[in-house]
Amino acid sequence: MSAEYGLGADAAALYLALLAMPDPTDRNTARWTGWKPARLKAARAELAATDLVVEAGRSRAGRTLFLPGGWSDMSSPTLPVEQWKLPMYGLTAGERPLLGSWHRSNRPPSSTAGPGSGSARATYRASRNSR
Repeated sequence: MSAEYGLGADAAALYLALLAMPDPTDRNTARWTGWKPARLKAARAELAATDLVVEAGRSRAGRTLFLPGGWSDMSSPTLPVEQWKLPMYGLTAGERPLLGSWHRSNRPPSSTAGPGSGSARATYRASRNSR
């Protein structure tokens, strides 16, 4: 990826996150990569200088880099997403992706939590509190 598009490793990693993830906000990307703000800013700047992405502002997106193409405004709490990503997750406009941040509507029932019956609930609470 880096050599083919002339990108540094960080810009290539950011591009792959934008391609693959349903909610690649700046905050999520920093959490997934462990990058400090300056490193993420540099990767964004390098990627923005290419034709691979569009730099823009979009309501509730939590980021400024987007893949070219249509945009699907999702109802809250789901973040909006590039339209072409919807079939990747078996979704249509308005449905919630399974990847990304937890929400009550897609939390596993406690009967499937396995041993330590509170473990799924504790994980859910921890993920909600870390926002």
